[in-house]
Amino acid sequence: MVPLASIVVNPAHAASPLAPSLQGKPVFVEIYASWCPACQTIKPAVQTLRKQEGNNVHWVRFDVSNTASAKKSAARAQELGLADFFNKHRSQTSLVSIFNPETGVSVSTFRA
Repeated sequence: MVPLASIVVNPAHAASPLAPSLQGKPVFVEIYASWCPACQTIKPAVQTLRKQEGNNVHWVRFDVSNTASAKKSAARAQELGLADFFNKHRSQTSLVSIFNPETGVSVSTFRA
C-alpha cells in the first residue's frame, strides 16, 4: 500500500487551495452515517489507515447521520474549503476521498 503522505498531484489541475489548517499534508475526507451498513464495513480499514498514517494526514469526517449532524458538517465543509465536495457527495455515504490541500483537487475517491 502506498502511504497517503506520499501522494502528489499535478498542480496544473488546480481548483482552489483548502483551508490553511489543512495545508502541509494529504487530506482524507470521509462521508459517514451511523446508520450506513457500508460505513460500518469500511470502518476497520479506515481505523487501520489512521493507525498507519497517524499525524501524517489530516483526517476529516463529515457525519450525515441526521439533520443536525449534516448541518454541522456542511458548516465545517465551508470552513475547510470543501463545500463543493460536500454538497456534491453528501448523500453518498461510505465515500472517502483524498485531497491535495495545496490545489483542492481530489487525488482519489472510493466508495464501498
